[in-house]
Amino acid sequence: AAIIYIDETSFSVLGKNQWVWVFRTATDILLVIRPSRGSNVLEEILGKNYSGNIICDCWRAYNFLKFANIQRCWAHLLRKSKELLSVAGIHLHEKLKELFEEIKQFNLSVHTTEERMKKYLEMTQKLKEIISYYSKYPELNTIVKYINFNLGNWFTCVKIEGIEPTNNFAERALRESVLVRKIIGAFRSETGKENYETLASVIASWQLKGLDLKNELKQMLIKNLCFS
Repeated sequence: AAIIYIDETSFSVLGKNQWVWVFRTATDILLVIRPSRGSNVLEEILGKNYSGNIICDCWRAYNFLKFANIQRCWAHLLRKSKELLSVAGIHLHEKLKELFEEIKQFNLSVHTTEERMKKYLEMTQKLKEIISYYSKYPELNTIVKYINFNLGNWFTCVKIEGIEPTNNFAERALRESVLVRKIIGAFRSETGKENYETLASVIASWQLKGLDLKNELKQMLIKNLCFS
C-alpha cells in the first residue's frame, strides 16, 4: 500500500503485557498482537525497505522506517500542547493550532508537486522559527524537543497529496480492540489471541469496504467448510 496509518495499544495475554498493532490502508485493516512495541514488528509486517507513506505518532520505533515518508500526528501534538498551562505554553498552543488550520486550508485545493514542496519548506521553516523562539522557556523544553526531533515530518501531508495530518484513521481502527480489552480484560491463551487477530482483521476490512458482514461470513463458511 502506498499509504498506511499505524498505531498500537497494550493488551494482556496470559498475564503479560503485549501490544495490538493496527495497519490501516484505504481498503484493508490488519491487526496483529505481539509481545513487542519495537521496530521488529514494523520489520515483520512491512520489511526493512518499505518506501511508501506512513502516518503515525512520535513513538521512536517508527524511526526504523528510514526509506518511508513519515507524517507525524498533529492530533497527538495538539493534545500535548493543550496541556501547557503557562502563558508561553498557551501562546505556543495557539501558534500550533494556526499551523494545523493552515495545513487543512491548503489541502482543500489542488496543487502541483512544485507548489506542495514549496509550501512544505515554507511551513517547516515557520515551525522551526516558532520552536526556536519558545525554546527559551524552560517549562517548554519537553515539547520543543518533541517537535524538533521530528521537524521534517510534520508537513509530509502538505508535500504529498492524499495524506492526512493526523493518525485518527488508525486510532479509530483500534477502538474495537480497546473495547474488547475493557470487556474481557485479557486473552487467556495464545490460540484465542491468534483467532482474534484473524477475525478482527477480516471483519474490520469488510466494514471498511462497506461489505455485508453476514453475507461475507456466509460465503467464507461455504467455501471453507464445503457447504453447498
